[in-house]
Amino acid sequence: QSCGYAGETQLHRFRQILHQHLDKRADATLNLLDALSSNTNATSVVELSLSPHFERGHDSVYAALRDFSLSVEGYGEALRAALSPADVAPFRHVSLDVTSQPRPYARTLSDRTMVYQPTVVRGNKPVTIGHSYSHLVLHPPREPDDPPWVVPLAVRRVQSEENAQQVGLEQLRALLPELPDLQGVTLCTADTAYSQPEFLLALAEMEDVVGLIRLRSNRVLYRPYHHPPGEPRPRGHPRWYGERMKLNDRSTWLTPDREWQIPAQTHHGQERILRIRVWSEMLMRGKKGYPMHQHPFTLLCYELLRPDGTAVYRHPVWLLLFGKRRHEVFPPDGVHGYFRRFDIEHFFRFCKRRLLMTRFQTPDTRTEEKWPALVQLAYLQLWLARNLAQGCWHPWQRHRTTQPKRRSTWSPSQVQRDSSRIIGQLGTPVRSPKRRGKSPGWRRGSKRRARLRRKVVKKTQKAV
Repeated sequence: QSCGYAGETQLHRFRQILHQHLDKRADATLNLLDALSSNTNATSVVELSLSPHFERGHDSVYAALRDFSLSVEGYGEALRAALSPADVAPFRHVSLDVTSQPRPYARTLSDRTMVYQPTVVRGNKPVTIGHSYSHLVLHPPREPDDPPWVVPLAVRRVQSEENAQQVGLEQLRALLPELPDLQGVTLCTADTAYSQPEFLLALAEMEDVVGLIRLRSNRVLYRPYHHPPGEPRPRGHPRWYGERMKLNDRSTWLTPDREWQIPAQTHHGQERILRIRVWSEMLMRGKKGYPMHQHPFTLLCYELLRPDGTAVYRHPVWLLLFGKRRHEVFPPDGVHGYFRRFDIEHFFRFCKRRLLMTRFQTPDTRTEEKWPALVQLAYLQLWLARNLAQGCWHPWQRHRTTQPKRRSTWSPSQVQRDSSRIIGQLGTPVRSPKRRGKSPGWRRGSKRRARLRRKVVKKTQKAV
């Protein structure tokens, strides 16, 4: 009961602060947020106007999105109200990743590029036309059997002249100071796209940030070169790189500095062994303007083994710990932290399927950029209500007979089904709308012009 009361107070305070910092149409925006958080039937954005929590007409949905604006300071204050020091202990763990917004038929939408889209048909190219959005999320502490919740921190569209690494760095610099203060490192996990020298060197400039980045298996790494004592130094450029190690060639693997074998268990109760190997003070090749030889890192390799010692998967997973305070991260903790990175994939799946993140259709790029930010707020509101929800099972779900009637933390889908009851009990700071009569509509005699058709931006083409 105390946990539920604390969660109710936290959610109420978050909604009050959010309502205060919305510049225009705050009431319509919060109504739309409640309709989205409690949505169980709508398959398009305009259908959210049919929700009992949206007290306005369907035209107010688009008016609220058009005028929606929330500053970084305002969102930071709402985050501080939503988060407690226990949500970032024992250290801040954040993840960066990019997801696509397919818009292949929006020919009047500006700045469309070729973006990644997974496909189930083998042999097809996993690409489509649309926009990419960079997401920064926080991983709160959780038990192994808890649902994979994350706390969304920032979302921003990656423009055609930018790359995801640049946008991710700007998000880190802007949002990390807004989180609760904690004396410790901030662990930033990301996939192989972020293992480029540009991103790593910029990450090294952040004093309290340690990057845990996955490496491709075809990378070549080196030990630092140490000149033999007593021998004369040759003329010319000093040698930086010593012994060579190719990750996909086991014959070139160097002797690890440390190794762990940790007992593990699958969800089905099968016994496994997690083998972790560590190589300290490794180097990678840089390029002009990016002196990677000055920034050594820690290389991690983990494999999942059966009790007889055979590998479950064909290839091991390679990770690098990069940053000035990388030695403060215990390697097994870092590997388990990378396992948590996959929670962001569950976040993307839920937002696209249940929060309609890819269903908003508009010819205006600026208006489209506001919709993922509103979806992010709806998910954050669900996370704050996770301790207030009650189980709402469908008749065909077998788990309803095996799970207790009430849990301390429910999944995002379960919280969304019970969100309408929670919002009704909690109340809303929104004032009742006042009807203003019929809109005058389009002026008589005005001429409408067709929207300009825009070409798809291809980054391989040179600008004229």
